[in-house]
Amino acid sequence: MWSQTIRRLSTSALTRVRHPKLRRSTHYATLTDKDVSFFERLLSSGRTITNPDECLPFNIDYIKSCQGQSQLVLRPKTVD
Repeated sequence: MWSQTIRRLSTSALTRVRHPKLRRSTHYATLTDKDVSFFERLLSSGRTITNPDECLPFNIDYIKSCQGQSQLVLRPKTVD
């Protein structure tokens, strides 16, 4: 089931592919191992996701027309 969802979601083109002239601002940092370690220490266990397959659903917009490339997902403690 999960692999079918990933396969369906991964058909969306990366935004950088769909819009090759757009460039990421140099004002934004690039994710480092130090950043990931910081969030893993800050948040309780299991609230960070770094596995690319598990990050994929979070990188697809709600109408499934664009795909991002985030390498880290921070999960909330609660959605209430």
